[in-house]
Amino acid sequence: MEIFIKVQNRLITENSESHLSVNGLYLYVLINSQLNINKTFSTNRDVLIQQLEGIYGSKRSTIVTKLNGALEELLEKTPLIVENSDWKNSSSKDLLAFRMPENTENHTQVPFEVIESLNNVDMLYIYVCVARWVNKDKGFFKCPYTRWAELLQCSERTAKSKIKEAVSKKVIFVNRGNYIEGSSKQQEVNEYHIKPIPQGSKTLASISYEKAANSKYMDGIMGYDSTPLSERKGMQEYAYQVDEAIRAFENMDKKFFPNDEHYYPVAIAARRKKTHLLAPEEEKLLDVAQRRIKILSTNPKLKTIVDDKVEKANRKVSQISKTDILFVTHQDKIKQKSPKNQSNMNTFEKACLEHEDPFGED
Repeated sequence: MEIFIKVQNRLITENSESHLSVNGLYLYVLINSQLNINKTFSTNRDVLIQQLEGIYGSKRSTIVTKLNGALEELLEKTPLIVENSDWKNSSSKDLLAFRMPENTENHTQVPFEVIESLNNVDMLYIYVCVARWVNKDKGFFKCPYTRWAELLQCSERTAKSKIKEAVSKKVIFVNRGNYIEGSSKQQEVNEYHIKPIPQGSKTLASISYEKAANSKYMDGIMGYDSTPLSERKGMQEYAYQVDEAIRAFENMDKKFFPNDEHYYPVAIAARRKKTHLLAPEEEKLLDVAQRRIKILSTNPKLKTIVDDKVEKANRKVSQISKTDILFVTHQDKIKQKSPKNQSNMNTFEKACLEHEDPFGED
């Protein structure tokens, strides 16, 4: 039997007085997931700080600031009760006793397995927002980026980036809005799901996107399909370098540090990202490298070394020609195609070539 925790819907409703921040919701879910059968849970701030390391940040001072702010937010906006009324003036080692009274409010169910798999405040928040509407039997959450910005309490541009990240990591799934009749740029609002979308329920825009992404015809600009890097023509050596770098940056042994050859594929992937949608291995490399570099950079001496390695790698990559297979885009290839071939492109493919956003409306 699947086990859930409950998140009151008012906590994830924009313009609600109880609207939680991404940090507030993460802590609320974390505490709820540890409540016993009597709906109580005891811990201290030192333990919570350890649990939130790498999620609220890497520096203790940053984690403490965010934790205290989130605790204040929860006690003000949620049903959660802390028995220690003077907790703010207590030691981080002092016991904090939480209690959750019975509550019959409208709520969203969040599976434990999802909570355990999402160690990012934004990704969890996005999942819960989409799950809310799935729980209402609508099956999806139809939401423009303007509303996502209100929910996530950030700019529209930042919200758009976070939603793209959630989709790329398969935290949620998107059914892209179809193009509005007579327009090659304007699209209907995207629909978001928490489970893969059946082929028969996908929009024409989603089907066209997948067709383009998995087509050799679009391989240059999209740079993404289900084919591993190691099986792509001319990219075997790069695939090996990416694999080695991932292992190096995932190694959290304090005595081990990634070397120059590990920073090199990171710089390549970062450059490719400007003109390509990356392969899954490249996305993973950028993610693990960014996290490890952030941790290493908290030490001033190590930061100097890391900065030097990043600069060396970027300088080396900048010398690679645009004609190299790693950096050839479909726009470069299309110049060699006949007008007849170009005329066969559908609206979505043309939009891709013009660097329109394949995720839909702005």
